[in-house]
Amino acid sequence: MNKTLTTKLGYVQNSIIPQLKALINDGLESWAKAGQLITEAIDKHDSSITEIAEIAGLPPKVIATLEKVGRGQILPSLLIATYPAASALPRLPYSEQKKAVEDGVELLLDNGDTLLVRAENLQPEQVNQCINGGSIRTIAAQKAWMEERNSKNALRNAKPVNSPYNVKGGKVYINGACELTRKDLMRMLNEIES
Repeated sequence: MNKTLTTKLGYVQNSIIPQLKALINDGLESWAKAGQLITEAIDKHDSSITEIAEIAGLPPKVIATLEKVGRGQILPSLLIATYPAASALPRLPYSEQKKAVEDGVELLLDNGDTLLVRAENLQPEQVNQCINGGSIRTIAAQKAWMEERNSKNALRNAKPVNSPYNVKGGKVYINGACELTRKDLMRMLNEIES
């Protein structure tokens, strides 16, 4: 690396990034305070989300989300999160959201091992595996979910059956549920004898 680039990166890392992080943290704290003000307006002054939104010039959905932040139902950091689990986490209790974001969730792997994965690193299918609506799935529940997924995939990928039966080595093999006519049975007997 040349000296100019090193100096530039050093300045960004040591000066700009700390300021950026501080401003983002201040923003998250401001959203939490805004949420508390919204809950106060609703609880103590009989205001509605629609009224607050109209007066503030913001969409009702934004006010409703900030109300949930103010009531401690949603982590403020989830408002700006863009990873796949960010849309599923707000349906969890606040303590579970916090644990998933800070500590991670236990993920069952196909080989039976488990891995502790931070929510921001979960892939979309892993989110579905780990989070079930308003709860984090246990390892046993994840195993059941994986088995159901594998069964659905097997059915989806199953090859179509051309014949309701096969004859091999003097034995008849039925290919799944089928309906056989008298003619089919006679053909089977002929195939066995030949």
